[in-house]
Amino acid sequence: MMAHTQIAQNIDPDEVLRYFSWTVFAVIAVVYTAYVFWIELAKDGPFIFSRKNQLPWHLVLLWHASFLLILFCCYRIYTAFVPHLPYWLTNTFRHRNSYMSLADIVGILAAFVLGYFERKWLYRERKDSGEIAEGPVE
Repeated sequence: MMAHTQIAQNIDPDEVLRYFSWTVFAVIAVVYTAYVFWIELAKDGPFIFSRKNQLPWHLVLLWHASFLLILFCCYRIYTAFVPHLPYWLTNTFRHRNSYMSLADIVGILAAFVLGYFERKWLYRERKDSGEIAEGPVE
């Protein structure tokens, strides 16, 4: 247990995305969830949790949990592969108040793309008859 604590204390705070941490993943999950559901606060009203959506709220939450699991797996893979990437991908540069690398930027962009597709997947407009269609709506 002590060796694990020593390793955690030796991590550079500017390279926190390169090492797996439940705390960092919790922050990533909260930011990702806010990104996916921010449109629910729009002036037009909610879309994903509205009656116009063919998915009931419990399936919306189940799908969101599935996408969070995908995000978790991607984060674990990212932290495993970063030490093996070439130097030019992992070399950090100063960006505003923190240090980032090209690998960090690609990982963040991948999370936003995943969130975009989740948002599209979660909102499926009902048919005129009020029936719930099976599968994704094209």
